Amino acid sequence: MFKSCLVDSAFLRNCVFFVNRVSFRVYSAAASALLLEDHVFVKAPLPFEVFAVQEIKALGKRFCTQRKENLYPFVVRLFKTLNWEVAWDARFSKSVKEHGFSHSLNAFRIIVHEFALVGMQMEVQALLRDVVCYYQEAKYDAFGLFPYLLDSPLSGVRSLVVFDALITAFADNSMPENAVDVFLKIKRMGLEPHIWSCNILLKCLAEANKLECVRSLFECLKNSGPSPNVYTYTVMMSFFCAGYPLQDVDISQATDILQEMEKSGKHPTAVIYAEYIHGLCKAGYVEFALDFIRNMQHRDQPLNSYCYNAILRGFCQKGETCEALKVLEEMKSYGMVPDVYCYTILIDGFCKEGDIEKALALFEEMELCKIKPSLVSYSSLIYGLCKLGLIDHMLHIYRNLESAGVCPDAITCTLIVDGYCREGRLEEALRFIYEMYHQGISPNSYTYNAVLNSLCKQGKPEKAWGLIPQMLKRNILPEVANYNTLINGFGKQLNSKKAYMVYGGMLKAGVMPNTVTYTILINILCHRGKIYEACNMFKEMSERDVAADVISYTSLIAGFCRMGDMKKAWVLFKEMLSKNHLPNAITYTCLIDGFCKSSRMDYASFLFEEMKNKNVTPDLVTYTVLIIGYCRLRNIDRAIELFDEMKHSGISGDGFANEALGLYTKDWFVYKRLES
Repeated sequence: MFKSCLVDSAFLRNCVFFVNRVSFRVYSAAASALLLEDHVFVKAPLPFEVFAVQEIKALGKRFCTQRKENLYPFVVRLFKTLNWEVAWDARFSKSVKEHGFSHSLNAFRIIVHEFALVGMQMEVQALLRDVVCYYQEAKYDAFGLFPYLLDSPLSGVRSLVVFDALITAFADNSMPENAVDVFLKIKRMGLEPHIWSCNILLKCLAEANKLECVRSLFECLKNSGPSPNVYTYTVMMSFFCAGYPLQDVDISQATDILQEMEKSGKHPTAVIYAEYIHGLCKAGYVEFALDFIRNMQHRDQPLNSYCYNAILRGFCQKGETCEALKVLEEMKSYGMVPDVYCYTILIDGFCKEGDIEKALALFEEMELCKIKPSLVSYSSLIYGLCKLGLIDHMLHIYRNLESAGVCPDAITCTLIVDGYCREGRLEEALRFIYEMYHQGISPNSYTYNAVLNSLCKQGKPEKAWGLIPQMLKRNILPEVANYNTLINGFGKQLNSKKAYMVYGGMLKAGVMPNTVTYTILINILCHRGKIYEACNMFKEMSERDVAADVISYTSLIAGFCRMGDMKKAWVLFKEMLSKNHLPNAITYTCLIDGFCKSSRMDYASFLFEEMKNKNVTPDLVTYTVLIIGYCRLRNIDRAIELFDEMKHSGISGDGFANEALGLYTKDWFVYKRLES
């Protein structure tokens, strides 16, 4: 299966070249060079045919390379001294410049085999990595290295160390196709590579996210050797638990790996358990992970603080910081000392929940336990204080960073700027940015975006626009988020002309608009009643391969509903569902309102029921538009029924809904009942 998996990926190549039935490989034993004197290499070099594709002038011709002086005496000197420093100083790229490609490659081949013969495996790896790097940079066909490095066509055993090193060199240079090609050729020769080189290859395939190849290689190792060791299982556990871009966490496969390992008598390490626990938490099984870790404690299995970090983070991400704090105490009761990461996860969790007192208490506990807080610990505290508007406390923490031996970065400083902006202290925010430069900290586009956003919220998008030249002057290129902030600012001022001017400037600067950009522009057009221009903008999104989202669709649906064109609004709604975009409460409310105003209460009622069936909670606006809709049609009983349902669901009715019912019923007793 492994072979078939790689054939489709063009991993297999036939890299042995024959001309007139003569192989161009050189099978001169490395050790034989020791019998030769230095002058033999200079005056009467042995003739050999060139094997490299780059050196073949025409198929069917034989030719020799032009050997230059000084290289082979150097090779003999290395044989006599085995001096690694001398070998490393003669880099392959340097040798190629001085002596030519084929001559250098043949010399390095001999050196590599000689070092392998005396057990200098690390040196062999380093030399081959140097050769592979040259191939990669020169864009040469590296598949030809295997046949050339074969020490003898009759026996590959002597070359096995070299081949293991070659697999490693290819894997280290992110060349999995070449590494797999070597592995398969070794297996076809009836030889077995060392497990360490197979593990490196496995890790390389995992990092390249080649799921099927990883699985196939693992099965190949189990079935035909070399037998997987603990590190092999560690790579597999990490692969299934990490969750790569095109692959979710596969906790089922990870569990199988753990069980298989225990059955084969191999004891999982703390690293393997930690990876598994992290995988469980990423997959959302935080409580199960906690039970698993407790079971491990009772069985006296190897654990470390990294195992607990995953559980702490899992509970914090679920908003259950108090549970996470209990886990920390439980961890300490087992005699395990929490590290800086444990405390930082909890501090960050409490700060995000706004519980700054508990965050500060944990921070003080860290210092009492002689655990030095990290920059992330400080940044989490600064964020929490900023969120609560405690600017003076935030600045106090920031000013103490230097005395604590912690250097702030652009992220920490951006939090300070954001804190100033939240409180409307823009002048101080700009002064702080100036101070950042004097401290050698370069602000970024996010730092400035905090100021831009604050100015736009204050209704000053013109002043915000004036900061762009300042950013450019300081070599900070505005990003899409900056332009989106400005476009939105002008949009809220109903200044569509300026919004489009910013959009045009964005395109001229080579910054591609994203979904947010288009959604803002569509909203502006819809509010101005330019629904067909909004449709053109929506079409442009598709042409630019920018994916529309729920908000984009909802903006356009709302525009058609305001116009009373429910047919087109319904078509968009169906298209939205077909593209797996789940409508939210706003989407449903816009459609319900549109159908109520069109006196199509059947559609409005259908959408309301569908909304509840799909666990989308109706809000006050949803109930209000329905109540008014039924009141318009004099269906007062249904309107009152909906009002009661709204109150029982914990949504307080506003005066508008009450007044609507009172107006249509003209019943003072009903009106008083609704107010009570």
